[in-house]
Amino acid sequence: MWSLGCVLYVMLSGSPAFYGETDSAVLKNVKLGKVTFPPKTWRAVSEEAKALIHKLLAFDPTVRYTAEQALNDEWITQVTPRPSDVSLGNEFMESLQKFKKQNLLP
Repeated sequence: MWSLGCVLYVMLSGSPAFYGETDSAVLKNVKLGKVTFPPKTWRAVSEEAKALIHKLLAFDPTVRYTAEQALNDEWITQVTPRPSDVSLGNEFMESLQKFKKQNLLP
């Protein structure tokens, strides 16, 4: 579920939830468990989506959402089925392109 939170973060922002210049810096930030939503990138994303990400990325696995809880989350059940007239904007695409350049995976 934690990985789902990481993927959802990337899908909605185009950037990783935990950043660092080195692998050890990224791991340190993961262990701190602090997730931020920079306004420039996240202004078009609902508060419900951010809340779901927070619940999926809870550092303590006993507090973290289960799959069932995630599927029943307000953002999934009430917000996502509605069509959106909000554009993701240029910042999203720029962030996604930057993330792709940093990604060492094929």
